[in-house]
Amino acid sequence: MAYSFPLRNTPSQARHIRVVAEEWLPFVKVDKIGACLAVRGPMAEILHFLATNLNFSYTVIQPEDHQWGSKKSDGSWSGMIGLLHRKEAEFLATPVSANLHRLEVADFTVPLMVDSQGLLVASPAEENDAFGFFFSLNWE
Repeated sequence: MAYSFPLRNTPSQARHIRVVAEEWLPFVKVDKIGACLAVRGPMAEILHFLATNLNFSYTVIQPEDHQWGSKKSDGSWSGMIGLLHRKEAEFLATPVSANLHRLEVADFTVPLMVDSQGLLVASPAEENDAFGFFFSLNWE
């Protein structure tokens, strides 16, 4: 989907968009100020830079389920991706990973960061057993 934005020096014609965000420290901090939501952190700085330079204003919203978003069995979407898919928001201001299903319903920028975190598990104890290859078989 393509968006056009008015010239920077025409604030009365600025486009207003809905931005969805969930807190994910240290990248996004969501603050409730009265009935409004505000975002702080590196992603908020990028959002503010874009809003200033592309001449748009925005309202921050959150999904009711506070989820990032996954495809449900009925084909609908939950969370922030659901808000984008249902056109209830135009922009997502929280880092989110792209996967095959999400690429079907949302356009992603080039990655802003690459995270190399992983899970570690203990190595199994080695056993010298001539018939150890049978352990990989399921006898059910």
